[in-house]
Amino acid sequence: MEVTCEKCRTNFSVAYGGASDIKHHLRSEKHKLYDQAAASNSLMLNYFKKTDSPLSKDFEVAAAEGTWAYHTVKENDSFRSNDCASSLIQTCFEHKFRCARTKSEAIVINVLAPMVIEKLKEPLRQAKYVSILTDSSNHGSTKLLLVLVRYFLPDEGVQVKTLEFKDQPGETSDIIVEYLKQILSLNNLKSEIVAFCGDNSNCNFVGKNRAGVNNVYAKLNTFLESKLIRIGCGAHIIHNAIKTAVDCLPIDFECIIVKIYSFFYIYSVRIETLTEFCDLADTENQKLFWLFFMHAKVGIFYQVLLKIEGQSVSAIEAVKEIKCLKDNLTLIIDKIQIFFSIPPVIY
Repeated sequence: MEVTCEKCRTNFSVAYGGASDIKHHLRSEKHKLYDQAAASNSLMLNYFKKTDSPLSKDFEVAAAEGTWAYHTVKENDSFRSNDCASSLIQTCFEHKFRCARTKSEAIVINVLAPMVIEKLKEPLRQAKYVSILTDSSNHGSTKLLLVLVRYFLPDEGVQVKTLEFKDQPGETSDIIVEYLKQILSLNNLKSEIVAFCGDNSNCNFVGKNRAGVNNVYAKLNTFLESKLIRIGCGAHIIHNAIKTAVDCLPIDFECIIVKIYSFFYIYSVRIETLTEFCDLADTENQKLFWLFFMHAKVGIFYQVLLKIEGQSVSAIEAVKEIKCLKDNLTLIIDKIQIFFSIPPVIY
C-alpha cells in the first residue's frame, strides 16, 4: 500500500511499517526541505481580496491615488518623484496607498486621459465654430506635437482645450497635416473647423507673402474643402520686433554687459569700490542712453505680450493690442525726433 505526501509530493509504502514508515519519511532530507519552503512562503490566496466587492476604504484609497496622479501632471512633476512620495505617504498616513511611478503613469494614461477626452466630446458637439491650434516641442530626441481646440459656448465663454499630444517623427507640413487629418476625422470636427492657428514658420504659412500650396494651411484647406481663417502668433511677431530693434542699436550692449560682469563678478574689492562710486557720483551717462531707452521700452512690449497670451483673448483682441503697440511706438519715435531736432540753447 502506497501513500502520497502532500507537501513534497513523494510516494512511499506503508504496507510493512505503517506509522514507522511515515515517521521515517518525515525525517528524510527531501521532506524537510519542502517543509521549510512551505513555512517560508505565503499562500497565493493571501494576495487576493477575500471579499467579492471592494470596501469603502478601498474606494477612498483609489480616489487618493487618482488625485495624486492628477497632481503630478498638473504640477509638471516627474513620475519618478512618486517613488519617494508614495512610500512617504504610505508610511505616514495610509499603509494601503500605492502610487509610485508605474502606477501613476498607468492612472494618467488609462484613466484620466480617456476621461478628459470623453468629457471634451460633448462641448465640441455643441460648438458650431472651432479653431485648431498646433505647436511642436523638442523633448530630447523626441518631437512632440500639441493640438489644441478653441471654441465658444454661451454658458462657458471662450474655451481652450488640449485635443491630442503625441510624438511625431518630424515637423514637416505633410507629417503635421496627416496628424491633423486623423484627429479631426476621429473627433468628427471636419465641418466645425473655421480657423487654423500656428506659429509664423514657413511650414505653416510659407513666407511673408503667404502664398504657395506646400504648407499646413493650404493643405488643410484642401482637406476640409473650405477657406480657413489663418492666425499667426502675435507673441512671435512682438518678439521678432523687439529683437530686430535691439539689433539695430549702434552699439553691442550685450558685449558691454558681459565685459562689465566679467570685470566685477568675483572681485569683492572692485564691487566695493563701484558701490562707493555710485553713492557719490552722478550715474547718468550719455553713452548709456540707448541702454536706458531699451530698458524702458521693453516694458511696453512685455505688457502687450501678457495681454495677448491670455487664455480667453480672441484673435480680434490680439490684433487690437498689436495695433495699439504700433501706435504707441510711432508716438514715441515722433517725440524722440522732435526732441533731437531742437537746437541747443546758447548762453
